[in-house]
Amino acid sequence: MKIPFNLLPASWGLKGKSRQIAEAEYYLSGYELDIKLAEIEHGTDNAQFDKHKILINRQYHRIDQYTADVLLSELEHAGNENAAGLTKLDIDLKYDRISQQDFDRKRADLLGEPYMAMPKISWDPVDPSKTYFELDYNQPFVEYLRENGYVGIDEEVINKWLNDVCTSILSEMAPVDPEFVSNVRKVRRGDGKVEHS
Repeated sequence: MKIPFNLLPASWGLKGKSRQIAEAEYYLSGYELDIKLAEIEHGTDNAQFDKHKILINRQYHRIDQYTADVLLSELEHAGNENAAGLTKLDIDLKYDRISQQDFDRKRADLLGEPYMAMPKISWDPVDPSKTYFELDYNQPFVEYLRENGYVGIDEEVINKWLNDVCTSILSEMAPVDPEFVSNVRKVRRGDGKVEHS
């Protein structure tokens, strides 16, 4: 059993932070000591203490580097939800938590920018009627198309644009039969994406 710190002659002349540090070093060790020293060092500056605590938790392997990076970015961008979301996306991509496509889509959504991708294309050279592709897009992309002359409900706008794209591609290869282009079949999947064939 340890002698109480205040009975030690070495403690008698200590005051303020010096006394708090000496007392902490007398009673504590390892993780608990480092946390207490960080608390003493930062006083009422909660943000700096929280940052220091994250680094200590990482040092003692209580959290992994991904979690540390996420927590540090949340502290850095506290009060700015958009900046926090963008930084989190960067971290998720860095640690392979999301694909490049998901990153691009979510980033566009956060920035309110148009996004469109074809994540999957299945081509059957023997039977072209079995050819299909997925189309992934966000609402700003639909609004962008509206601003550029496409009218109708969302799906009509997308289909008109897609027909124009298909017509343009086909016209570069051979004369186009308008009836062929207007027969594009679409199927909305459960995950929100649309397959066109």
